[in-house]
Amino acid sequence: MIDEEEARRWLESQERRKREEQERKDAVKKEYLRAVAAGGNGADESSVQTARALREVVYGKEYDSVLTILDKAVLPDGHSFGIRICEMEGDSLGDWSRPFIQEPDGRRNESVFGFLCFEQSCAGAWQAYLLHEMWHYLPLWWHGNYDKRHYLYSPEDLPVFDRPIPYFGKKVVMISPDFSRFDLSPETRTLEGKYYVSSCFWTDFGGLIREYVVFTLDGGHLDGFYVFDQETLVEYNCGILF
Repeated sequence: MIDEEEARRWLESQERRKREEQERKDAVKKEYLRAVAAGGNGADESSVQTARALREVVYGKEYDSVLTILDKAVLPDGHSFGIRICEMEGDSLGDWSRPFIQEPDGRRNESVFGFLCFEQSCAGAWQAYLLHEMWHYLPLWWHGNYDKRHYLYSPEDLPVFDRPIPYFGKKVVMISPDFSRFDLSPETRTLEGKYYVSSCFWTDFGGLIREYVVFTLDGGHLDGFYVFDQETLVEYNCGILF
C-alpha cells in the first residue's frame, strides 16, 4: 500500500508539474503578444486557399496530391509521401491514420518532419502547421473519432453548420450555434526564429475552439510544436461515448 508520505510526495510532484506547465504557457503567451505587437500577420487569403485545397484532397482521399498543395515543402530525392490508413477492425479500441515517408529502401517512417524541409517563412510555417494537424481529419476509427476536427478559416467554411447539431446524451437537444460574431481568420506570426500559429476548429467533443501553437523551423524542419493556449468560443459536447 502507498503510505501517507509517498502519497504526499506524489501530490507535490503533480502540483509542481502543473505549476511549471502553467509558467511555461504564460511565458510563451508573453512572447506571442510581442509577436502580435510587432505586426504582420502572415496568414492571408492565399493561406486560407491552401488550407481549403488541402482539406479537399484529404476528404477526396487524393493523398498523392498533398505535397502538390504544400508547395513550400521539399522531400529529399528518392523519398515519397504516403498515408497509413487506420485499421478499422481487430481488437483495437481505436486507430488513427498517419502520414509517412517512404525511404529509398522501401521502409516507411512516420517521423515525416525529420525528412520534410519547409521554407523558413510565414507561408512555410503555415503549411508545416497544416500538415502537422492533418491527421485530425484523415480517416479515424472508433475511439480515434474523439480527435476528429473540422478546421474553419473564414465565414465561407460555415455552411457545414447550417443545420442544427444533434446532441446524443440522455436526451436529444438540437442546437444552432451562432458563429457570425467570431473572427475565424487564422494567424501566422514570427519573432526571433519562432512561429506562432492560431486557427479555429470545431470538435463534437468541445465545440468551437481557437488554438494557439508555437514551433520553430530548425533548418526548415518543424520542431518543438507546443500548444500554449486554447480558447473555447462555443462550448459543446455531443455526449457520444465510443
